[in-house]
Amino acid sequence: MTPRCNNAKRDFLPAGSHVERWAARFSEPAPARRLAEIAHERRWERHPRPTLAVARALQGRLPDDVRLWRRQGDFRTVGEDRSELTRALAR
Repeated sequence: MTPRCNNAKRDFLPAGSHVERWAARFSEPAPARRLAEIAHERRWERHPRPTLAVARALQGRLPDDVRLWRRQGDFRTVGEDRSELTRALAR
């Protein structure tokens, strides 16, 4: 991730495609296991269920006109991504 990429995101929430990949890490065995290993090695707390619950609560209550970041200069609205967000967070 480059500073330019991070700057392009600024304070925008991610679009459905990003949420889909992020949420998959919690339900697919290999990524979930690897994340647990990393957290254990570094003595980081890890709470996947509450983390997903916060994401559901946040994304589920956003107005349809809120802009979501896809890539530099490319945004979608919550209304455009609502079904993808719902599907991604239904895990």
